[in-house]
Amino acid sequence: MSIKDKKRILTDWYREHGGLPKGNLDIDADTDTVGNVFVDDSYVGAFDYCKGEFITLA
Repeated sequence: MSIKDKKRILTDWYREHGGLPKGNLDIDADTDTVGNVFVDDSYVGAFDYCKGEFITLA
């Protein structure tokens, strides 16, 4: 899965749950299906791109 697709899925989740966070939204690109999410270098949680939901939230 491309970074572009991952960011789209993640931003769609944020829009459905109250809007995008304030700050720099970043993801790690190590795996195709699950990745860590950061806002302004602070860990937010692990996101499952296939299911379109957070697995864990910090």
